[in-house]
Amino acid sequence: MTYFNANLIWRFCKWHNKCRNTKSISSLVGSIPSLFGKNVYVSHVLYTSEATNSNKPSSSWKDSKTLNYFALLDIPEKFNIDKQQLYKNFQSKMRENHPDKYSTPSHTKQQYNDAVFISSQLNRAKQVLESPLWRAQHLVMIRKHQQSSSERQSHDEDILTEETKITDQNFLFEIMDTRLQVEDYGSKNDVAKLDQLLQENSQRMEHIISLIQKEFDQTKPHLFTIKELLAKLTYFDRIEAEIKEQLPAR
Repeated sequence: MTYFNANLIWRFCKWHNKCRNTKSISSLVGSIPSLFGKNVYVSHVLYTSEATNSNKPSSSWKDSKTLNYFALLDIPEKFNIDKQQLYKNFQSKMRENHPDKYSTPSHTKQQYNDAVFISSQLNRAKQVLESPLWRAQHLVMIRKHQQSSSERQSHDEDILTEETKITDQNFLFEIMDTRLQVEDYGSKNDVAKLDQLLQENSQRMEHIISLIQKEFDQTKPHLFTIKELLAKLTYFDRIEAEIKEQLPAR
């Protein structure tokens, strides 16, 4: 049996709050619909752990608009995507909308500014869709928006809240134990042990991703279940980042 003292638990709680601290991606306003077309919009706020502190989540997901990145890159709206098609479509659209193409005297400043904005959103779309974690978050928001009020299950109503609470104590202690091992092996520069932790963590992530895929494959995905899986995947994603920070550059 593993025992944890109060100081270790306090340190874990500080790290735990980092994983729960989610921020919204910037809302799109003004004349943006004319740039992309109305079909690429979905009313929601996309929460990620990587967004800036300057943009706080809306109190209601219905209050904000962000792009539907699947539609923007002409990718089928599903969790299991063809990444080769994703990159192919991204490159094609970037060539078409690259700011350099509109920097000549024959183009207006507005055309150039539009190209800058579009290219930034294309880059963001690729970044979100190539990440299983962010792609799943994005797809959950879209699925939630597509449901009618009568279809929404009562226990799914908090799917878009700012914080996701995990009540599985065994899981939380497993995360704490792994987190402390990362600190320990990192302080000792034990690359072999860190590599082993990275491999084990990757296996856990793949397992969670497979469960998310299975849930999305259902005719009516259970959003609350996906939310819980995403919360766990967020922890593993953070652990992966911390392990890589401890490893030497390769």
